[in-house]
Amino acid sequence: MSVTLLQGLILALIVFAFAWDARWECFFVFHPIIVCFVTGLVLGDWKLGLEAGAIAELSYLGLTTVGGTVPPNALIAGLMTVVLAYKSGVSAETALGLSLPFALLMQWIVIACQSLFSGFNVKVEQAIKQNDIKKFKFYVFLPEIILTSLYE
Repeated sequence: MSVTLLQGLILALIVFAFAWDARWECFFVFHPIIVCFVTGLVLGDWKLGLEAGAIAELSYLGLTTVGGTVPPNALIAGLMTVVLAYKSGVSAETALGLSLPFALLMQWIVIACQSLFSGFNVKVEQAIKQNDIKKFKFYVFLPEIILTSLYE
């Protein structure tokens, strides 16, 4: 089975929206069960999406970050689980294992960006002291837009 260009573009838009939600934690639609189901809908195999979502959600359900530990990115793990299972024909369990390198890579990218974006704090503080709402919004949203775009 192949993924068409239109399906890829739709998935890119959905992942951007889910990644934005993951950054702001508004609706919590970035959980694997939702990501997998929607990915399965887009690819035309909602049953695979639901099966992969249940397996991925169960694997991330009990994860708690203690100290400096950071779990792999659940959004990317969910997305890649469905895509890998759909494209290669392997089971959802196998696809979850194959998706972990992608999830780890995305989490490392998130951590690197968060470290780099700490430099924006000075600019945000200056905008607050100057009562400049436009600058404030710019320096708050720019890092979020950059990081969310990296999910693509």
